[in-house]
Amino acid sequence: MSPLDKVNVKTSRRSCAVRHACVLALLAVSLCVVPVFAQAQAQPSQTPSPEARPSKSSGEKPNTAPAPTGTIKGRVTADDGRALSNAMVMARAINGTAGMKTSQVDSEGRFALNDVPTAVYLILATAPGYIDESIMGDMEHWPRYLIGSQLRIRLIKGGVVTGTVTNSKGQPVVGVPVRATPTKGAAIFMSIPGATGMSETDDRGNYRIYGLPPGQYTVDAGGSAQFSRFASSGFDLDVTTYYPSSTYDTAVPVAVRAGEETAGIDIRYKGTEGHSIIGTLTGKFDSGSAGNAISVFLSHGGSSSVLGISIAGLTEQNRFFSFNGLADGEYDLFAVFATGIIENVAAGSRRVTVRGSDVTGVELSLMPLASLGGVIKLDAIAPELKCDKRGSELMEMLIDLPHDDPKKGGNKILPTMLSGFNASFSANGDFSVRNLEAGTYRLRVKLPTEAWYARAINLPSRRGPQTSTGTADRGSEAGPGSNQTLKAEPPILWQGTVTIKSGEKISGVSILIGQDAAGLRGRITTAPEGTSVSTGLRVHLVPTEREEAGNVLRYFETAVESNGSFAFTNIAPGRYFIVPRLESSRTTEATPRPVAFNAAARTALRREAEAFNNIVELKPCQRMVDVALKLSANQ
Repeated sequence: MSPLDKVNVKTSRRSCAVRHACVLALLAVSLCVVPVFAQAQAQPSQTPSPEARPSKSSGEKPNTAPAPTGTIKGRVTADDGRALSNAMVMARAINGTAGMKTSQVDSEGRFALNDVPTAVYLILATAPGYIDESIMGDMEHWPRYLIGSQLRIRLIKGGVVTGTVTNSKGQPVVGVPVRATPTKGAAIFMSIPGATGMSETDDRGNYRIYGLPPGQYTVDAGGSAQFSRFASSGFDLDVTTYYPSSTYDTAVPVAVRAGEETAGIDIRYKGTEGHSIIGTLTGKFDSGSAGNAISVFLSHGGSSSVLGISIAGLTEQNRFFSFNGLADGEYDLFAVFATGIIENVAAGSRRVTVRGSDVTGVELSLMPLASLGGVIKLDAIAPELKCDKRGSELMEMLIDLPHDDPKKGGNKILPTMLSGFNASFSANGDFSVRNLEAGTYRLRVKLPTEAWYARAINLPSRRGPQTSTGTADRGSEAGPGSNQTLKAEPPILWQGTVTIKSGEKISGVSILIGQDAAGLRGRITTAPEGTSVSTGLRVHLVPTEREEAGNVLRYFETAVESNGSFAFTNIAPGRYFIVPRLESSRTTEATPRPVAFNAAARTALRREAEAFNNIVELKPCQRMVDVALKLSANQ
């Protein structure tokens, strides 16, 4: 019996209880991969000395009082104003307790999400054939809501892809699964309820996939479906054929428009038998209950689109996994196990190359994931000195730990599959970011108002075990029975990044938010007049005070638009050198690494700013406009 046959025999003997638990877990993951943080540049600040102290000491008992709840209400309509009585609404907390709340609308399209815990929510609505207009495009601009909100959600008709699948003789291929996968934003697509992007050919070989958000898609037929372990299609051993009759690398993208049908996307099915990846899972972790299982995900190398899912039960003596119907190429494996949605999570990833034959004996080791937690506080300020007039709350803040170097960020499925579960944020400012691989991270804070700024970020001098309140362990290290205690050490001031080891629980991080931020807008003028602005031009704010030279939270930078305009928000009041700089080597990065994060680069930037010697002074709550920076020909 071949290794593959052995794996299939083991799968067939797996208990129904384990299968049911796994399917539910995978469905939960597929509905909750909304990233917690919309891409935004970290906002720096003023003096480095203040420390936001945790609200509870490590010896105090956590507050067990139930969190306040409320209601989110609204109405769902079509783009022509009609009530959609068959719509479903889902609320997904993005910084509170991980979880979802759903509601079916009534005959008038109205809904009420009751007993919703205090948090900031993404509200997603779906109806057969329709998509939510508010969640298309860049996720940074998706609306977010607090409890008590009254919503008006408008759904528009989704796009359609239709065609025929035939074999080499032109005969219809019946019952073959067909999928439409977005070329970008696969994680966003997975987060939209009902957006499966799947169909199956009928007796004439025809298929029709509807309810698709507008965008570019790859369309493919055959191969192993995501849940083929539980529902085989009969084509699981075949290599996937991409439209029109291609491999993954040569697939022709298909444009989909809202409310329109893209017809004639015909696929000539190759029916070539593919190869397999077969391996075992290793690692030490708490097994939890017998119903728990390890989920293994497969994607094309460097992609976040899930090609297949394999399940390994914890009760199995050898935790096998396998994927079939694979063409030659690079693939990423990602395995995850958790006894709870946001705790006791272990994960592992690996790149595998398939070249002309099956790949067997692959060992995928799971390691415990890390976390970072602490407290965020607002700096005390007299009410009349506050800039914020909308009554912003700490709960509206978003916090994220992206890899410092996105190119070395590891397997892309990890952030896709776990990012919806990785942060919690309480109303009093306690926060925790979980499910982090070992690596170096930036800390980014997205503020709810331009009136706030990050004034200070402090790391604990020693990293103790995580507590429920995110406070640091300050206990004695003198040994059992000793009355000697250590004096609290000063915090470590933020230098832009933090390095985290596998399974490490960093606690006691303190973030202090100022409430009197300034802003600045301006324009680059070129010499000679009319010269175009170079791509990659950025403008920097550098603190003039020598004592602030090493404080990364007092350095700000922003990109210059094609028309020469630039803008800064959430700025600490103070005196700054303002200097334009051409940095074309960083234009390919979506969120470039701030120059100030590197000590040598920061020193060079400061010398350049001092030489340019253009100074602006920003007072608390000031909004400076029409700042003109003249760019010489050699810049």
